[in-house]
Amino acid sequence: MVSVVLKDIRKTYEHVEVLKGIELDIQEGEFCVFVGPSGCGKSTLLRMIAGLESISSGELWIDGQLANDIAPAKRGLAMVFQSYALYPHMTVAENMGFGLRLAGKSKAEITQRVLEVATILQLEHLLGRKPKALSGGQRQRVAIGRAIARDPKVFLFDEPLSNLDAELRARMRIELARLHEQLGTTMIYVTHDQVEAMTLADKIVVLDGGIVQQVGSPLELYAQPANRFVAGFIGSPKMNFIEAQTTADASAILLANQRQVKVQPPRAGLPGQGEAVTLGIRPEHVTLSKNGAIEGEIEVIERLGSETYIHLNIGLALPLVIKVAGNSTVRLHEKIAVDLMADQCHLFAADGRSFVK
Repeated sequence: MVSVVLKDIRKTYEHVEVLKGIELDIQEGEFCVFVGPSGCGKSTLLRMIAGLESISSGELWIDGQLANDIAPAKRGLAMVFQSYALYPHMTVAENMGFGLRLAGKSKAEITQRVLEVATILQLEHLLGRKPKALSGGQRQRVAIGRAIARDPKVFLFDEPLSNLDAELRARMRIELARLHEQLGTTMIYVTHDQVEAMTLADKIVVLDGGIVQQVGSPLELYAQPANRFVAGFIGSPKMNFIEAQTTADASAILLANQRQVKVQPPRAGLPGQGEAVTLGIRPEHVTLSKNGAIEGEIEVIERLGSETYIHLNIGLALPLVIKVAGNSTVRLHEKIAVDLMADQCHLFAADGRSFVK
C-alpha cells in the first residue's frame, strides 16, 4: 500500500490558475474521493497525479518518492476512465491482459493473472467475449479488471460510473466498495456525484474553484461543514438556507420572514445584534409541530415510499424542504407549522464560513 502527498500543487494554463495550492495527504489504503461541481479542477488534479498533466508548481510524492518528473508508466499507477476504452477486436481476457503483455510477461503468467482478476470481478464466464457482447456494467468491470491485473500501487478512477444508468451505478458502487475492502489498495476517485462520494469514501476532498474547501470523512462533512458551499453540496436533498440576522439573545436569530427561532450558540458566539447570517438546516432536522415557530403552506409533496419530502412555502424566495415518514398524511396546500432542531442548526457568516457549534 502506498501514500500520496500533494504539497502546494498548482496548475496554470497560460495566465489562468485552475488549481490554487492544493495540500493533501492520502494515507496508505485509503479510498479518497475528489468531489465538486464541473470545472472545479478535480479531474485535472487526478490527471496530474497520473502524470497526464504537468505540474506548474508544488510537489507530488508517491510512496515517499518525489514524482513530479517520473514518467506516467513508471509511477506504478493504474487509471480507469469514464469511457471504458476497451479494444473492440480483443476478447475480455485479451483486454485484461494487454498491459501485462506490454510489460513482457509470459503467456502463462498473463493467463493466470487474468483468471485471478476475473474471479475477483466475477467475469470468468465472459473471458471469451468481445466488448460489443457485454453490457455497460460488464464493460466497466473489464476496464477495472485491466487496471487490477497490473497490480498497481494506486488506483485512479475518473468518473467511472457516469455512463451507467441509475441501477447499474448503485450496483457498481457496491462492487467498488467490496473491491477496495478485498484489495486494500490506495484508491483515488473523482466524481461530481456526492452520493457516490458519501457511500464510497474513507476521505472526501471537496473542491470548488480550484481550492480545497474541506477534507474529512463523509459524516464529518455532513455534520460539520466548514462553509456554506460544503453544506449545500454534501447531502441529498441539499440543506435548506434561510437568510437571517442576529438578535440580542445569543441563542436566537430572526429569520427574513420575521420569525424568531432558537439555535445552539456557536463556541465563539455570534456577531452583534442585527448582523446578517445564514441559517442552514437539513430536511430531516425540521419537525412538524402544532405550535411550531414557522408556519407555511405545502406547495409540493414528493412521496418516495419510505420517506416523503414536503416543500413548504414560508414566505421566502425558496420553500423549506422537510423530510417526514413515507406514510405521512399531509395534503397539498395544507397549512402546517414546523420547528427547527436547535442543536442541528448551522449558522454561516456573510462570507460563507461556518460558525463552529
